[in-house]
Amino acid sequence: MFQTCVSGASMPRYPCSLHFDDEMECYCNTNFCNTPHLFHTEDLKILPIIACKEVHDRTYAPVSCNNCLRIMVYVKNRIGPSPSDDEELVQCSLQGEGSDFVFDTVSMREEMIGRNFFADSCYNVSMHKDHFYIYCRCTKVKNVRKKNKSLFQTDCNSPEVPIPYPLPPPTVSCYTSGYDGQVNPKKYEKPDTYFNDNYQMLMGNDSYVDENSTCRGGLCFVASVLAQIGENEIDIYYKGCISTNEQGGYSIQLKRDRYDMDKYPNQNTDLKDLNEEVNCNTDADSGDFLVGSSIYMPERLLRNFFAKACYNVSMHREHYYIHCRCVEPSCNTPETPNLPYPIIPGRTKCFTSGYDADVDNRNYEKPNVHYKNNYDSLRTNESFVDEGSECEGHYCFIAVYVIYINNGANETYYFKGCISANEQGDQKLSVIPDHLFL
Repeated sequence: MFQTCVSGASMPRYPCSLHFDDEMECYCNTNFCNTPHLFHTEDLKILPIIACKEVHDRTYAPVSCNNCLRIMVYVKNRIGPSPSDDEELVQCSLQGEGSDFVFDTVSMREEMIGRNFFADSCYNVSMHKDHFYIYCRCTKVKNVRKKNKSLFQTDCNSPEVPIPYPLPPPTVSCYTSGYDGQVNPKKYEKPDTYFNDNYQMLMGNDSYVDENSTCRGGLCFVASVLAQIGENEIDIYYKGCISTNEQGGYSIQLKRDRYDMDKYPNQNTDLKDLNEEVNCNTDADSGDFLVGSSIYMPERLLRNFFAKACYNVSMHREHYYIHCRCVEPSCNTPETPNLPYPIIPGRTKCFTSGYDADVDNRNYEKPNVHYKNNYDSLRTNESFVDEGSECEGHYCFIAVYVIYINNGANETYYFKGCISANEQGDQKLSVIPDHLFL
């Protein structure tokens, strides 16, 4: 069972749906409503079963499901089971693709970016000049003209005709990152390290873009994904373009963000210095305590606090993270300027460590070593603090993060900063002289 939030789309026509493969999805739009009780309903929509085409092991046959899929992929020097750089898939919906939304949790992250869209639509996602991923999901009967005759077909993903929703010509040029490691692997080869790991370490810099590669589409995008590289977890940034033809009830929603073009001169839109999110509770943050062990470690320090409270955590003079969890109706609305529990500014000055490499990576650049690794090696010394950076809050803190390596060895990293809080619940941070327990 998966619990999450959906943004940028209206409530489906039905509260719950049952798919051809016995998968069930339910939706709601009130505070903290996404509990297992949603499944205990008689208001269940059994999605219509339609006829599709499917090609498998050179067998071309009619099949039945909720959505027909047609996928065309091209990557130069493609890594995969097929010896060819291109591949076409004609099949029924699977991997959470039966309803209006796609909840694909098993594909590789690059593929998820190309698949997690809406029904009755076609998308072309490109993240390199030598890459594209065309993804179509259709349910509607088509009227196809062939030799001056009108033919009605229900198998809308048939490879014998064009894609069900033709894509418009591109209108914008975009930067790319995500596939140059596959297209040009020799460029990233180093002794004792995998070429794709080296490439993804470069993608950990949010200003990185591929050299000599751009793409054309209707929209530019940047997507942040948590990746495991060796023994480290870092955020890497995929960039590219999307072309769309959306004929269903939903479409990609664009918004204009507060964005510092001087700091990030080589970015596609939607990357911003100031990021505000309004979410339902997920990732183990429903109770009084937050124990989100799956959250990326620096963010876990910023979030693992108590309900009915707001916290402002800073680990650099140019960084802060305000996190509020509230239980009153509509208490997290962005339409009001105030937090649910306003925070009084603190006046205690604190040392910082944890974010200086993100703010100014040039201070830590060395040949053949990623700047973030150089910064992390400094933070293994418990006395290390950022130069020229401090923060102000109610409390100062130091947090220890231990990474366990093979054969029982481990490495210890130290985060330092300040916290301001307004705690209105039963639980509060415990502070004694010279110590703050996190």
